[in-house]
Amino acid sequence: MSVQIKPGYTNPLVTMERDKQKLKLTNAQMSGNNSDEVTSLQNRQQQLQSEMLLIKAVGTDTGQNTEKLKDMEEKLSEISNDLRTARADSYAFSPSLREQFLNGSSRTWRA
Repeated sequence: MSVQIKPGYTNPLVTMERDKQKLKLTNAQMSGNNSDEVTSLQNRQQQLQSEMLLIKAVGTDTGQNTEKLKDMEEKLSEISNDLRTARADSYAFSPSLREQFLNGSSRTWRA
């Protein structure tokens, strides 16, 4: 028994796989700049948290350390807010898979 393929036939499974690969590439390109910003903010947040932990571990209760900790906490909250907005922006710019499939093949069918 042999399988005959008609000329011009496109396998829907193959086209779906190609579309998925294209979507992955476009998402990576769209969120490339934003992911760099997110990682730099995460690194800065981790650095501040480590510095605060080190200051608290030293344990000297001088007025300078408490003021320094308060300043660091303020910076940390600002960075956390910036990180939150950067993550939200990265999710806002990358459309969901469902939206991509719905809008990607917008064909008008007329009877």
